[in-house]
Amino acid sequence: MRLGLPTRLVLVLTGAMFATWILAAGSAFYVISHELDEVFDSALQETAQQLLPLALEGVMDAGDADDTRMVRGDSLAPHEEYLIYQLRNSSGAILLQSHDAVETPFPATAQQGFNQSGGYRFYTETAGQPPYFLQVAEKTNHRRQAAIEATLGLLPPLLIVMPLSAILIWWIVQQMLQPIGRLQRLIGSRDGANLSPLGLVDLPPDLAPIASSVDRLLDRVRRTLEAEKHFTANSAHELRTPIAGALAQTQRLISELSNGPNKDRARQIETALSRLGSISEKLLQLARAEAPAPNTADDIDAAIILQAVIDDLAGTTLGHNRLALQIADQTYQSWPVDADTLGIVLRNLIENALRHGDASQPVTVTLDEAGAIRIVNQGTIVPPDRFNDLSRPFARGNSQSSGTGLGLAIVRALVDRSALRLAFFSPASGQDSGVEAVLTVDPTKRKEAAHPIR
Repeated sequence: MRLGLPTRLVLVLTGAMFATWILAAGSAFYVISHELDEVFDSALQETAQQLLPLALEGVMDAGDADDTRMVRGDSLAPHEEYLIYQLRNSSGAILLQSHDAVETPFPATAQQGFNQSGGYRFYTETAGQPPYFLQVAEKTNHRRQAAIEATLGLLPPLLIVMPLSAILIWWIVQQMLQPIGRLQRLIGSRDGANLSPLGLVDLPPDLAPIASSVDRLLDRVRRTLEAEKHFTANSAHELRTPIAGALAQTQRLISELSNGPNKDRARQIETALSRLGSISEKLLQLARAEAPAPNTADDIDAAIILQAVIDDLAGTTLGHNRLALQIADQTYQSWPVDADTLGIVLRNLIENALRHGDASQPVTVTLDEAGAIRIVNQGTIVPPDRFNDLSRPFARGNSQSSGTGLGLAIVRALVDRSALRLAFFSPASGQDSGVEAVLTVDPTKRKEAAHPIR
């Protein structure tokens, strides 16, 4: 699972802070060890210098200073000694030693100063003539243990600081990334229906060039779409006029010709021109359908659009006396769809039902109380998986009727780009044959259309 940028930032920054803390603890251990060595060495030296006169006085009181008899503090209660000492004469005999000191001479050299051997740190102090040597010793691991304990004292706060730091880092990261999230939402809200500039003026310096680049891209896309719309409109005018003129001239030629091969050939030309006009019209509709979303914030009355489409098709040869319209009483269906879009979708669906249904049976178009437009024809059953295939441009079913193969492709493109939902059923509801197309408003798309993100 890939982690999001905020999570990765929190983990990386928290880990870096933890590593820095550990590095600081290691550095602190080194510094503490060095400082403790200086302190303990000073204590060794000070102890030896303070203890030597007292030790010599004790030896003198006990007997001849040259006596090699060893004096111990046996009368003292047993106790742990961090510092041990030995007082030796010039011949190396131990005259006095601390309770925990070994009974053999220390392995340190009998010269004034510091020495380290056998796991001990020694300081030797001399006095008198012939000389007496007082050696004070301390275990080196005692110093290391003190340094470790002092360093470990830095770790318990880490258990409290790290979670709090992670929470603080997470909050800071969230605050710092808010402009990126706002920029992402604004870019995501832009489509063919909304190509307005982002208009962000309070972005950090690192993000401002991105917003400017996106605004320039939106401007180029807007100009491209406008050019496409102009091309579509001009093409519609330029194609329709010459085709209509050629068709009119052909029909006049047919009326003037007598029956025979020439008249039959003219009728074939008429059919070809009619088909060419139909294909050009469908191609223009398809170009418009494949343009970006034509949603609109203004609602339209679906019943008015449906009635207009039915009236138009009823006057054609294809729809004459074959359309049955039923609109529920007192129905006003408010659809957030462009009027032209809904008109094109309905016209293509009804034409498709007329072309591929039983020519002897009517096509029923119903606008029910639930706000669904149902288009039902009679004919052979179409398998459910075939509807996706028939929605591709120039795909045709098994029907021998005339058609361009673009009707359902246009419908599917417009439905996908508007606040509509389309479903096909075969056989039709309550029948054992035929096809039923159900057109409704998609609630999720309706919400998006009613409340666009700005």
